[in-house]
Order: sequence, then structure tokens, then C-alpha cells
Amino acid sequence: MRELKSSVLTEAICFDMISSVRKMNADVAQQVERRLGKAEVGGSSPLISFWKMQDVKGLASFLFSFGWYRKKEVDFMLEMKHCMQCGAKLTSRYLEGEGDVPYCESCQDFRFPVFNTAVSMIVMNESKSKIILIKQYNKNRYILVAGYVNKGEDAEDTCVREVKEELGLDVTSVHFNHSHYFAGSNTLMLNFTVTVDGEMPTPNKEIDYWKWFTKEEAAQNIAPGSLAEEFLLGYLTGEYHFH
Repeated sequence: MRELKSSVLTEAICFDMISSVRKMNADVAQQVERRLGKAEVGGSSPLISFWKMQDVKGLASFLFSFGWYRKKEVDFMLEMKHCMQCGAKLTSRYLEGEGDVPYCESCQDFRFPVFNTAVSMIVMNESKSKIILIKQYNKNRYILVAGYVNKGEDAEDTCVREVKEELGLDVTSVHFNHSHYFAGSNTLMLNFTVTVDGEMPTPNKEIDYWKWFTKEEAAQNIAPGSLAEEFLLGYLTGEYHFH
């Protein structure tokens, strides 16, 4: 019964989000649905693919990354208002040492904030003389390879998987650099340096363009003002400065 309530709740929130996008811009709504795909559940309404993963936060993050939601709207969506176990509306209860924490009266348990976890990778050749940067989603800017950590997956394994999926390259080493919480998508970003075997990627459809740069060139070409830039410059200089 709890699983059913949670599914219904998630479905409703996803529909609300897509509906609000439609009101903002019909063309944008079509882009959302084309990119995410549709799924028929129980022979009724079409549900976006995030529903299958019960990932409301993932949908909000996706929309935010394309500029389809303003920051304050994403913050509102990511605020925990219902229990992720049973779907009941949360109240607030004082917990010693923590302050006021969301509380589920039905489950009789506290519900601490939930956030996404993702990795970004400074992908280098074996000699560590070059760094590959990519362009995605029709945006004319260079960024780092990145991706969300799957449930039950170690972050290091995510690095290996994402580089293989997106670039078709085999990772030979993984080294953790730094982490930073990105409020825009409610995501804890973990940055790594990885080396790869070979310098001829076979990118998948997520990659629009790729290019190898020297370290100096990479620092000059990475998207200015981005978290990717902050991670890259931090790695290259040894000093991290997040805005």
C-alpha cells in the first residue's frame, strides 16, 4: 500500500511539473516529452520516463539544466513536503541536535533531506598531457563529462560507466578530487580525474562535439562561470573557489 501511495504521489507531481511547463511554453513542453519519452501505465495517461524511476528530483534537475524552470521554482519542487515511503504529508518535529526536521506521522519517523549525487570527470589521456572537453544539448560551450550515480552504484564505478557510455573509452585510473553541492539541481557533485586508454572516442548521441586540449587550452576553453570550470581550475591550480 505504501508503494502504491508513493507511485500515485510521484505521478501527480510529475504531471504538475509538465503541465506548468506547457503553460509556460508549448514548444518547450514538446521538447521535454520528446527527449524523455512517454510510457503508458495501466492504459491511462502518458507518463514521462522519470516516473518509472520514481525520480521527481531528477525531472526537476533535468528541466532546470535546460532553463525550463527558474531557480525558485526548482527549489519549491525539491522541498520535501511528502513522505517518500508512504506519500503522507510531512509535519515538522524537533530532534535534539538537529533542530526542526520533517516528520511523517504515518511512518512515525523523521525524513531527512534527499538529494541527487552525480560525478563529473576530468578525462585525460594516459600521459596526462591532454584533457577532453565536450559539448552537449546544442549548447555552444565546453564542459566536463558528467552523470548521475545510480542507486547501489559506487561513484568510482559511475565514472567508468559514464565515460564508456558517452565516449566509448575505457577508464584505466580514477582519482577523487573534490566535491561541491550544487543547489540549482539539488545535487552533490563529486569530481574525479580519470585516465583513458586511447584518444579516439566513439561518442554516443548525448555528445554533440568533443576535442582534446592541452591543460592550458582546457582552462581557457571550459565554460566560464560553470561548476565544471571551478572543478577544472581547482584541479589544475590546487585551489578551489566555488561561487
